[in-house]
Amino acid sequence: MPRSLKPKPCGCGCGDMTKGGDFIPGHDAKLLSSILQQVGGLKALKQLVESMTGKQIDLAESDRARSKMAASQKPVCPECGHEFKGGTWSGIDAHWKAKHNHIMSYEEAWPMIQSGEYSR
Repeated sequence: MPRSLKPKPCGCGCGDMTKGGDFIPGHDAKLLSSILQQVGGLKALKQLVESMTGKQIDLAESDRARSKMAASQKPVCPECGHEFKGGTWSGIDAHWKAKHNHIMSYEEAWPMIQSGEYSR
């Protein structure tokens, strides 16, 4: 059964009603543009979000980067040698928490694994 959409106020604050989504088409882009203008650009927005969340924003791996990595270096758990499928680190968090959290928390280990600095 199709889900019924309920109109709601547009997330940009314009006062218009959507057909059920968060934004009227195009208003998400207008809002993003206004935010970028207010904070001084994309780099400034990234720095602001990182300072407010305490987390570094990393770029998502592109298909090209994944393919290159898969060809040259497969992601392997540095603690047990488990090889992650698909040429990505997908599942490392669940794997680490299930198998190695007693050694070091995933939150501590992941930055070191990601940078290649983790050693057993």
